[in-house]
Amino acid sequence: MRITDYRRAWIKKEIDKYSEQLGIRHEEIPTTILTRKEWLALPKEITRGKRTITHKLYGSIQPPNYSVLFLNVRKHRSLRELRNTIINQLGRSRFRDGERNENLKEKMIKQILRGKRYPRSDHLIDDWF
Repeated sequence: MRITDYRRAWIKKEIDKYSEQLGIRHEEIPTTILTRKEWLALPKEITRGKRTITHKLYGSIQPPNYSVLFLNVRKHRSLRELRNTIINQLGRSRFRDGERNENLKEKMIKQILRGKRYPRSDHLIDDWF
């Protein structure tokens, strides 16, 4: 998919919507990077370990501070795929789930798409399933 002004606005709207739903405070919403060129322009300390594989990724949120969200828009084929990536990465940012299994992520994505809201506390993701 190409990055257009419409898609940039749509991504911003989706990030704001799902951040609110996941209980991420406005000031904690990660900075969003939409192209590999922008990603590679960041300091190497932030992008460590993912500089050479970004062409393979759909999205990434960089630990330990989770303040930079990379969405590889060109890799996605549809807005639905892009929406799922946004939810998945924001969920990782919010719950810092690390190496959770894929079924849990899919379950969380489905619940969020149905409108489930998560309170603004630091409970683990397991407390809400």
